Amino acid sequence: MEIFVAILLVFLVYRSVSYNLKGIYHSLLALRWDSVDGFITYSSLNNYRSPYKRVKVYELSIWYAYQHNGKDYTSKRFVFNYSNNSFSFIGKMMLWNIRRNRNFKVYVNPLDSKDAVLIRGLTLFHVVNLCLPIISGPFKRS
Repeated sequence: MEIFVAILLVFLVYRSVSYNLKGIYHSLLALRWDSVDGFITYSSLNNYRSPYKRVKVYELSIWYAYQHNGKDYTSKRFVFNYSNNSFSFIGKMMLWNIRRNRNFKVYVNPLDSKDAVLIRGLTLFHVVNLCLPIISGPFKRS
C-alpha cells in the first residue's frame, strides 16, 4: 500500500508540474500575439471554504471585452493556468493591478480571435504556481 501511495504522489506532482509548464509555454507563445485595447467589464475576489481541507479558497473572476478584426469579444481568461487557491495576496494583487488601470492591453491569438489573455510571458505568478506542488511537502514522512 505504501508503494501505491508513493507512486500516486509522484504522479500527482508530475501532473501538476507538467500542467504548469504547459501554461508557461502558452504564456510565452502569447508574446507573439496581437495587442489590442480592452476594458474590464466585471471583476471580483470571492472566498469560500474548501470542503476537503476546511481552508479558505479565493476565487478571482475577471471579465473583459476587446475588439479584434472588427468584431467584439469578451473573455474571462486573464492568465494561463490560473486556479483558485488559498493565497489571497495573489488575487488581491491582480485585482489591484487591473482595477488601477481599467483600460489595458489584451493579447489576442492572431489565428483565433476568441483566444485572448491579459498577462503573458513568464511572471512571478507562473513561478509560484510551478513551485507550489514541489514545496508543498507531498513526500514528508510523519
